[in-house]
Amino acid sequence: VVCTAGYHSVDDRRIACYWQGTAKTELPGDAIHRAGACGIFVSRGAVYTAGYYSDSDRSIPCYWRGKTRTDLAGAGALDGYAFGIFVD
Repeated sequence: VVCTAGYHSVDDRRIACYWQGTAKTELPGDAIHRAGACGIFVSRGAVYTAGYYSDSDRSIPCYWRGKTRTDLAGAGALDGYAFGIFVD
């Protein structure tokens, strides 16, 4: 199965997601601002996706395991993005 990371738009909002084949799975951001998935890795049936979501002030780097988001340390008030992920 081919897995692809990205986002789709609803109104003026980007929603992070990934596709397994053609089936889309949305990933939680903050439900108001933009989010995107930039990298994907599948390990033992679990999908790991790297990306970001935005709050009202900045973009926050994160990754998702399935639909569970884990925030990563950013650069304070500056934007941060995660572009790749690998699980060992």
